[in-house]
Amino acid sequence: MLNHDEKIKQAQKKKKVLLVVVLIIVGVFMLLGITLLILSGVRQFVWDRRVQEMNPQERLYIHGDADWDRNIFEDNYYMSLDRSIRYNDGGVLLTVMNEDNIESYPPAAQFMYDAVYLIINGDYEAYNNLFAPEYWENGGEEYWFPMQALYKIELQIISMEETTADVILSYMIYRNDGMFRRDLPYNEEAVRPIVYRLVTDSEGGIKVSNKFPFTFIAGGN
Repeated sequence: MLNHDEKIKQAQKKKKVLLVVVLIIVGVFMLLGITLLILSGVRQFVWDRRVQEMNPQERLYIHGDADWDRNIFEDNYYMSLDRSIRYNDGGVLLTVMNEDNIESYPPAAQFMYDAVYLIINGDYEAYNNLFAPEYWENGGEEYWFPMQALYKIELQIISMEETTADVILSYMIYRNDGMFRRDLPYNEEAVRPIVYRLVTDSEGGIKVSNKFPFTFIAGGN
């Protein structure tokens, strides 16, 4: 049995332990809050820098901050749009690419098929890893974007050599936030195709060495 003094000391010890635990929990939450503030500040800095680099035409398409918590697959309207990836063989034939038939297409088309899904899922880190060293050495833009609601997607190989290929990728973006494509409007049917220049190394690996706009088409199909 503990005497009165020992009980008091034990109670005081428990209070100290409880106080330490509470302080640790408060500290963790404060650290988390500071981290979130830092991340928010970094994102805002990147966004502000992008705005400064935009030409006047591109600035017309800014529509507020990006929603990093937005899950486009929970948007019923977006899910009702044509989200298939069509392959143009350069003629009149358009075929729909999917996981069941992907192996029947050229490697360049398979590469771009995967790239499209990285964009849709907002996987900017994996998307940035698609680019070859020469892209970065020539001042290529690093990307940072949330999920992108791409639809009416089409790709076409317009040039293919032994180790290089040029692929046109076109699409529309529903509720475009400007983080990935600042040259497209917020919620209008417009498409501006991009040419991806792909290079294949000696082991068959494919990377993007360059990319550039093709031709602007408003109200595209």
